[in-house]
Amino acid sequence: MSGRDGKTDDEAFIWTKQQARKMAKSQSGASNCGATALLNVLLALEVPLPPTEVADKAVRTNQRKYGVSASEYLAARSIAGCTGENIVEGCEKIAGDKVMSRFFAFYPSRTVNLHTWLAQWIRRGCCGVATLNTQEMYGADYWHHQMIYGVDTKGVHVTNGVEVLSFEEIQKGLVSPSVLKIDVDDVRRCRPFDPQSCDALGETWKTLKVSKQVSEIGTSGESYVHIPAAYKAGITLFARKGTSAAAALSEETDLKLRGGDPSDMSSYQRANEFQTDVEELCGVLEVPTNQAAAFQELYQALAEELSGKPSRSLLTDWEDHLKRARAQVDVESFINTHEADFRRTKTVNGAADLRHADMLRSRFRACGIYSSSLSLEELLKRCLEENRESSQQPRPSRITTQNGVWGVEHAAIRKRSYPYVPALGDSTGEAVIEARDQNDQLLGYVIQTGGNYIFDLAVDPRVQGCAVGVALVGTLASSMQRNGVSTMCLDVRRCNEPAVRFYNRLGFRIVKKTFPPWYDWHGGFHLEAETNAIAAHLETVSILESKI
Repeated sequence: MSGRDGKTDDEAFIWTKQQARKMAKSQSGASNCGATALLNVLLALEVPLPPTEVADKAVRTNQRKYGVSASEYLAARSIAGCTGENIVEGCEKIAGDKVMSRFFAFYPSRTVNLHTWLAQWIRRGCCGVATLNTQEMYGADYWHHQMIYGVDTKGVHVTNGVEVLSFEEIQKGLVSPSVLKIDVDDVRRCRPFDPQSCDALGETWKTLKVSKQVSEIGTSGESYVHIPAAYKAGITLFARKGTSAAAALSEETDLKLRGGDPSDMSSYQRANEFQTDVEELCGVLEVPTNQAAAFQELYQALAEELSGKPSRSLLTDWEDHLKRARAQVDVESFINTHEADFRRTKTVNGAADLRHADMLRSRFRACGIYSSSLSLEELLKRCLEENRESSQQPRPSRITTQNGVWGVEHAAIRKRSYPYVPALGDSTGEAVIEARDQNDQLLGYVIQTGGNYIFDLAVDPRVQGCAVGVALVGTLASSMQRNGVSTMCLDVRRCNEPAVRFYNRLGFRIVKKTFPPWYDWHGGFHLEAETNAIAAHLETVSILESKI
């Protein structure tokens, strides 16, 4: 088949956006985004589809492992899912008589205009799969394969989820070394804890000094362990055999390494094109110099929401936007000037803990952005007081999850838990799953709506980090699984870093960025996960007693 040109030379699509939303397959299981991407490629190239399990086997989908040693857990994480090369091999196994493919590495940086390069191949009838380091793009805890069905001036159009990745954003995931960041909490919980075994996994593990990183968890102040990843960032192109596109693809050479100025990222860094517009608007709208950076952050967020330049009329009330929610750049500036306050935090044993300070920064960052009615100085006092109370709060010796009804106790938890006034209203009388300690003290709760949607999860800040959230979400997932529900989903504010990190660690995937009217201009993320994968985390909560 042949790719369809867009309305201009800047556009090329093999599907329309409507077709993509209607036809594209979504991920059906944990870590099988590679198989899903391959199925969408075959669908677009009008090749008969095999069952999903056949595609999984063909690309050799690997699963994460739980309840194993630290070294075995990390080894499994380094190969979870599949690589771009696996997708090429899988395509050959499934449809080798009909489709040919080529993987093009993008790291180290290549001399290529991604926009033009993709448009040329799509016009010939090709489609592609991007292998992306989404940790660098939006802080996820995984790499991701997404089928490419089009390109235009807005960016690269992909599936799973169906969205547009700006050229600046996708470049972060494409020009990335083969490294995976693993949250230290995930490693710390592994038993046996065998840091000495990590470097024995290979030369690259030795080079990254993984054994040293793991052995220093809790003392180094690092939030992540960096391990080798099997994946290579790049794009795999596919074409029907016997076509001119297939002939051209087989003769194409690898992309040339960038030899010039590494800052020359060509025309596809769309954000640079907006810079002139931002500067002009700052002058027209009389934006003070000390607020220019915040204004630019607002502009970029609105441009992302609109997939294009925001109008002057939309930005006339820019001050109101920044009053409702601060710009992250302003909050980061405050954190930098008050670094000593964060480093003076104490853990429960009274010792200074750099990782604890990092958690406090994340909490303050969310508070600072969303609680704009309070000064940053007042918010810092509150966060430090919260930290003091947390250090004096004994860890629960038992966590009991049970059914309950939302009331005064739950309202108090919600008020303490959220760093802003949530748009959730009064939940009095609603059914909840709640967590209580050995003294029947309420620790947190979760509310489910619509069959598989997490409407509200709140954990008392004084016991955050004690596996209460894992117990609640895991119990809910287990309950859903027993009722035949295979996937669960939720929405989270984009700058609520503690929540995003928590859900990523559990295995939730960021499906798309959203801008619902009840959120501020930063927008949010819609996340999904398989209930069986989430329920499996209950095995890590040794003090859990579930009555559900």
